[in-house]
Amino acid sequence: MQTWQSPEGPLSLGRFPYDMENRGHPTSSLQAWNGADTLLAEHLKTVSAGTIKKVLLLNDQFGALTCFAAKCGHSVRVIADSRLSRDACLKNLELNRLKADEAIFLNLPDTTGLGDWHCDIVLMQIPKSNALLEYQLALIADLHAGLLAPGTEVCAGGMTRDIHNSTSELFTSCIGTSHTSLAAHKARLVHSIFTPEITAAQVKKILAKWPQKLVLTEVGLPEITVCNLPGVFSASGHDKGSLLLLRCLKNNAGLVPANAHIIDCGCGNGLLSLAAAKLFPDASFVCTDESLVAIESTRLGFVLNGINGRGSFLWTDCLEGVEPDSADMVLCNPPFHQGQGQTQTLEIARRMFEQSKACLKSGATLLVVANKHLGHHRYLEDLFGRSTVLAESDGFVIISALKA
Repeated sequence: MQTWQSPEGPLSLGRFPYDMENRGHPTSSLQAWNGADTLLAEHLKTVSAGTIKKVLLLNDQFGALTCFAAKCGHSVRVIADSRLSRDACLKNLELNRLKADEAIFLNLPDTTGLGDWHCDIVLMQIPKSNALLEYQLALIADLHAGLLAPGTEVCAGGMTRDIHNSTSELFTSCIGTSHTSLAAHKARLVHSIFTPEITAAQVKKILAKWPQKLVLTEVGLPEITVCNLPGVFSASGHDKGSLLLLRCLKNNAGLVPANAHIIDCGCGNGLLSLAAAKLFPDASFVCTDESLVAIESTRLGFVLNGINGRGSFLWTDCLEGVEPDSADMVLCNPPFHQGQGQTQTLEIARRMFEQSKACLKSGATLLVVANKHLGHHRYLEDLFGRSTVLAESDGFVIISALKA
């Protein structure tokens, strides 16, 4: 836990839920805020001296801006694709004795929780993916959503290394006239004024191109079509590690019992569960991910491939909310970065493995895609008692771990 000296006074913030100190690792270099948060908070402090009361926040990774805006007494609405970010916001609000109901959470594109609430300003952290940024800007600028009134300011922050001419151009095409601030705290702001009469046609065009479809045509694997919303993992091409797991699954079909109940942990666009559903026509699936665009991409894929009745979809942290001792198999291609940031961590994968073991029936199998250099096989060996490398190629290994 560290203290952010915000423009409204000190705030205690943690990098929930994967605060490294929980496993005995030092956290001195890992803050729950960055320079862009500081610039956005300073800007809000300046403009809120006028008529700014209602604040819409996007991509607040650990809740620094949510806590700041709540501490300033603003009416706050938060849009978060990441379930981990939402949970971090709630925990940091509690840590600072700020009421959770001072920040109401919304999901794009569904904004029914707004009612008659209309924002005075939008503050957002710029995501790493330009496609996701463009999509988010189009969603909030969509006149049907009613989030923005003409003249509303959209102010976005990012680290200087991540803001390019193309970034500013996206704001101009989706929101309206834009300009970029000078650098401070190793960050910059992009200021835009919503001008719907200029941007409406472009916004409609952007929204019409999603989701994008990608057909799987690998020899020996079932032909399926995945649906990709922007920002979802491996949207531009099928992940080699996932393809290796599917080939391995086909070659080891005896691992899957009849009428199997299979969990796709960290499902992304649903490639693993969609292909497995074709390989095992009597299996049922639970697909989980902490990204809402991933969950929606997978759900759309099940509908498009005509197998919607065989899948359920859970927006959650790893396997939170999944019934213990319920699964005949867990498929897992774990991340090694947290959120939109570049922080590398093994904690997410290890949490996935631990929860997978709890959700598996006795005698059931966890199949993991792993980069060879990450050493997941050693952790799985300690956790399950034994693990087996079933296949390896292109720097990936497929590890099988059996729950005794």
